[in-house]
Amino acid sequence: MTMISTAMAQLKLNFDVEKLQHDLGSAKQHFQSAPQIGPYHDGSWTGIALRNSQGNYEDTLAFSAGSAQDTEVLSYCPYFKQIIDGFDFEVEVARLLFLPPGKKVGEHKDQGIDWSTGLARIHIPIITHEEVYFYIDGQRAQWKEGEFWYGNFSETHSIHNQSDITRVHLVLDCAINNNLLALFPKAFLTEIQSKSEIFINQDAIAVSLDTLKSCCGYFTLPKQYLGFPAKSELIIHNDQLAVKIFGLPVAIGLTPTAENTFEYLDTKFTYTHFDTHSKTIEINNQSKDLLMDIEIKSTLSSKDRLLQMSQIALFKTILTIASPFMKLRRRFSTVNTYS
Repeated sequence: MTMISTAMAQLKLNFDVEKLQHDLGSAKQHFQSAPQIGPYHDGSWTGIALRNSQGNYEDTLAFSAGSAQDTEVLSYCPYFKQIIDGFDFEVEVARLLFLPPGKKVGEHKDQGIDWSTGLARIHIPIITHEEVYFYIDGQRAQWKEGEFWYGNFSETHSIHNQSDITRVHLVLDCAINNNLLALFPKAFLTEIQSKSEIFINQDAIAVSLDTLKSCCGYFTLPKQYLGFPAKSELIIHNDQLAVKIFGLPVAIGLTPTAENTFEYLDTKFTYTHFDTHSKTIEINNQSKDLLMDIEIKSTLSSKDRLLQMSQIALFKTILTIASPFMKLRRRFSTVNTYS
């Protein structure tokens, strides 16, 4: 019996290469790409964000925050916008990624992008070459311009551009639902389901702004997420209930999927007790073996306020130190790739 590789799969759609490259030219004309985060390259691997949680084209961090905003780049790139808006699934993050001639991206694994979390990373090659050596889980990915490909980037992967052109891909982080799964080969999905659970994101239901406001309050996020109990707040952000972790710059949007229930990827927040004086939520995440009831407070105690301020200071220190350290690692690191 022939084994089916789960490292990658070509999806059913194809895109107009001429239009892709025209929009790429517009993006490059109006915007400067920024280095990708990570120590496994020398800073030459860069990106331009088309959609992310902040709506900032310079922010190429691939972090799905449960809510997405187009960056100004898409106003110059109508075909990119047509593609992203035309799917029957949510595109949480969209980036153009550039790898110049002779450059490498070393072996690494992407965290939080896999079947169990409900996120899939999809590529549309815009400019590529047969001398680009791109490997996922030990298998070479020879993807052609205009094709639509899934890659399992939770496995080890690397790139070495041995051509004389800059390799450019449009990279989409997508919320897995049944419409996205319908684009995959059936045999591939059968093989995936034999190895792991596929988390399928549910469609959002309509919730009034007054209901969202009644859900707000302060709480402590369990240590299973950040390694310590994190002081947080449920707020309204972009007309959506969101988790704001004090000290971090991003609010994580929650999708209403049922009465009193909100979801962010594979984490479910359910209000189990709800009145004018107190609220309780059940946080459920099977992949983290987490099931916990947490009180939502309308105000912070003096102790909690002190802990909140300490947490903000901690994250500020970490972020301040991390940026120059990452640049230093890039400068002096030797990058291992498949040859």
